[in-house]
Amino acid sequence: MRLFATSKISDLIITDSVFFVEVDNKHKAYITYTEKDNHFTLDHCEVPPSLRGKGVGREVVRKTFKYLREKDPSITIHCSYIKAMVDRMQL
Repeated sequence: MRLFATSKISDLIITDSVFFVEVDNKHKAYITYTEKDNHFTLDHCEVPPSLRGKGVGREVVRKTFKYLREKDPSITIHCSYIKAMVDRMQL
């Protein structure tokens, strides 16, 4: 089952240590990160249990990498899910 038919995923929202999207203005899926001197370390991706398997994690990764491509940083990925999505989507 795919989420997109009935739910709305926000644009990427960026804080000092989290990239996140909101789903239907109530749930958040996020990637935690640190940044120093244009080097981003992506530590962890989290999706609420009720939204897992519905493409939300993929979307937060896709939107995060779209943002990061514009900054042209170096990137280190510590999260196996993010690594798998980057490989699968060829980001």
